[in-house]
Amino acid sequence: AKVFDSPRGVVDGSGVNCPRFVPLEDRLYVFMTVHRPTDEGTGIDTYNSWTEDGVNWSEPALIVMDNHRPMLWRVRHHDGKFYGATCFLDRPGPNDYGPLDLLSSEDGTHWSKVARIQDDFRFTEESDLHWLPNGELWCIVRPGAEFYWSKPPYTQWEGGMKIGWSDAPVMCQTGGQVYLAARGPA
Repeated sequence: AKVFDSPRGVVDGSGVNCPRFVPLEDRLYVFMTVHRPTDEGTGIDTYNSWTEDGVNWSEPALIVMDNHRPMLWRVRHHDGKFYGATCFLDRPGPNDYGPLDLLSSEDGTHWSKVARIQDDFRFTEESDLHWLPNGELWCIVRPGAEFYWSKPPYTQWEGGMKIGWSDAPVMCQTGGQVYLAARGPA
């Protein structure tokens, strides 16, 4: 077991929250959010760490992008890059959510914006991505859940279809079927 201390310490109940694993062939990454108090409310940072042997882990690295510190709920790895969807880039206030953007990274620490998925200021941080064998990328995002899709290079998005409640969505594929799991009302 590995215990990660909050990189900024524990202040007023802040700390590491909801770690999520991203397996690669030679490394296992963990991405974790860290809640921290600010003068305007709660700030959220995302850190990553990795291991090659399951015992020794790298020091947590702060996720950065230009002058942003994007909050990424669930990170995925596809064709040599990390991807995540976030609504924390263009938000009006520190505790507000913004439009939904697709980000990518070569190293899991330094990120760049690929495209805007949706312009509305109503999304939350919880989303998941899934690639179909033909390269199409699906995105499920809370609230509600809404379903979006795009073909490579993932710069033009369609959708907005409501598919039912889906907090903390996660998708996987097996036997030719894509499955969505989440928390929320039945």
